[in-house]
Amino acid sequence: MRKALKITICFVLTLVMILSSTSAAFAKDDVTPVVVIHGIGGTQLYKDIGTENETTAAAFDISSIFSTYNSLLKKVMTSATGEKIDASALIDEIAEVMNDFADIACDKNGNPAYNVGIKDYWTDSLANHKDYIDGRGSAEPAIANQVSDIVGPENVYLFRYDWRLDACENAKILNSLIDNIKAETGKSKVTIVSCSEGTVVASAYIDQYMYKNDIAKTVFVNGAFNGVSICNLFAKDVYIDKDTLLSYFWNLLHELNNPSFDLKQLAFLSTTLDDAVGNLCELLNEVKNTPELFNKLYNDVLYPVFGCIPIYWEFIPYDYFDKAVYEMSSIGFLDKSGALYSKLQKYHQVQGRLESNLKTLKSKGVEVAVVANYGIPTVPMTSLHKAQADVLIETKYASVGATVADYGETLNKTGKYISDDKIIDASTCALPDSTWFVKGIQHMDFWYNSEACQFLAALITTNTSLDIDSIQNETGVGQFIGTDSQQKIVNVTKSGSTAGLLNASNISTTAKAEKKSPPTGSGDILIAGFVSFTVALTAMITILYFKRKKLNSK
Repeated sequence: MRKALKITICFVLTLVMILSSTSAAFAKDDVTPVVVIHGIGGTQLYKDIGTENETTAAAFDISSIFSTYNSLLKKVMTSATGEKIDASALIDEIAEVMNDFADIACDKNGNPAYNVGIKDYWTDSLANHKDYIDGRGSAEPAIANQVSDIVGPENVYLFRYDWRLDACENAKILNSLIDNIKAETGKSKVTIVSCSEGTVVASAYIDQYMYKNDIAKTVFVNGAFNGVSICNLFAKDVYIDKDTLLSYFWNLLHELNNPSFDLKQLAFLSTTLDDAVGNLCELLNEVKNTPELFNKLYNDVLYPVFGCIPIYWEFIPYDYFDKAVYEMSSIGFLDKSGALYSKLQKYHQVQGRLESNLKTLKSKGVEVAVVANYGIPTVPMTSLHKAQADVLIETKYASVGATVADYGETLNKTGKYISDDKIIDASTCALPDSTWFVKGIQHMDFWYNSEACQFLAALITTNTSLDIDSIQNETGVGQFIGTDSQQKIVNVTKSGSTAGLLNASNISTTAKAEKKSPPTGSGDILIAGFVSFTVALTAMITILYFKRKKLNSK
């Protein structure tokens, strides 16, 4: 009976998708233009644009730092093996290295400090930019490609922007793009699909331009609009613990499913070299607990590159913002009399109105969907180190208010909005009936043609109301969505039955999407750097570890 139900659901879902595609193909006049807003790194930055010296701006990459600067790597390795090093001298060396990435810095007003920016804002559709949607099998390009399959690439647009800058300023540029799209297509409304940092820009647009009533639908995917805990570092919220870090490595090894990263070395690190991790934590805690060193780290290492980039400040969760302003202004990191602070204050107020803005949109008849991922531990560097996340953004923030069990724990609750695994309580979300949770997929790593990605495309393009019951009636997919290693949807309904948006013959297509997932997207930038550094450091520490063990045995 259960197998028959599964076959029936798959057949119905496939039929729905075919009919949706057919309808779009023969009724393009009825299609609402879709605007995709990418996250961090989604548009390449260039230096000296339009001159003979034009070149790509240096991208911050932890792995390249340690492969290029051997001296720095050796110092870190020395500390890991237990030898005492001069923490102040190490900070000086890191600060010198960071100068190579100063291209992306902003000035004290939050504007580009150097002649760095993007080469062009695309005002035409993705029908003229096939290289974008075909160039990568995951993240924003995959979602744009999946949507293009249904409504046609001529109806899908990408908002390219300088991702470093203030969200409210970028919202003004987005407004111009949307006006151009409406004029070009003759449509009065658009669908906005925002991803990661893109949700911050979309939130600012909604706050400033909601009165125009030109949004038909908005879908937020893995949003940073409500905060990211790693940016609590601005509030000096720093947590460093050996056991927590080792546990994180172990959990990441078992939970993270991304073929772009080889995490096998983490197993060795988490089970064998606990002393090395402990030694590194001891060094970091020495810096943290020594005010002179701690302030030096902020002012000499972080400030020159990241200190005046508005978007990193705008990622700070609302409740941590005032503390961040106090801590950074007290050490001279932030000038409260400057233009940057005014920009940050403005977006902070936008962030404070997020929940009410979403509810107002709904009351105006706008279809709204929020998609948050969970089931992976967050980066363990702040007081929120126990939180569930998609690796980068905590689920409670991305969902705008869900009650989420700490990683490895469960909730003692039952009810309509409680996930079967007892991890999520969606009743506390800003929009509990329009928020979906995807388990086991890292930040923005949706693969083209996977069932998970097709579900997103269905949310974006369906004419059905974006509420949990309506979408489940149409697709069989409930509020809490489990995924397997191929991003097939499993265990999604309260009855425990299985649903799928693709049939078994499409598994090979999903496998191709895996191989087309280089670590270049918003979440991958952090993860790739962190993992690559960990792998390199593990390999070097391993060599030293066994060399010393061999010498000691003689």
